[in-house]
Amino acid sequence: MDTSQKKKYLFIDESGDPFFFGNRKKLLVGTEGFQPYLIIGVIETTDRKVLRKAVVGFMNSITS
Repeated sequence: MDTSQKKKYLFIDESGDPFFFGNRKKLLVGTEGFQPYLIIGVIETTDRKVLRKAVVGFMNSITS
């Protein structure tokens, strides 16, 4: 397959809370349980099997 025609796979994950305001526009910043961080990660690959193998290998290395 021509490299210009390869499928691209995007894996997106987030952590944290994107909301700064609650009901009735109440500011949540500084309240108990508020997480002041929002992290978004994106990985783009053309070979999802290699990526899966790397992720599984990493997970096994930190859980053993």
